[in-house]
Amino acid sequence: MKQFGATSEYISKVKEIQLRERETNLRENRFWLNALQAYYDNKEDPRLLLEYDRLVAGLSSETIQKAAKRFLDMHNYARFVLYPQEK
Repeated sequence: MKQFGATSEYISKVKEIQLRERETNLRENRFWLNALQAYYDNKEDPRLLLEYDRLVAGLSSETIQKAAKRFLDMHNYARFVLYPQEK
């Protein structure tokens, strides 16, 4: 992702899945409760909930590549390994 971004086919599939899940979630009270609580806790404007479709539509290979370069820093990560508990 950092080097080449994502293919247009992949981005189209992701957009479709995100919008379909969102449409389903909008019918659930739990979604609204969790979303509003998250916006309140983070001191964000809850009206941003209404911008989701526009943000998904704006996804592109370039935006994903920029995000990958920003957040996938391989010099600053932790690796954890879980081993079975000894009896």
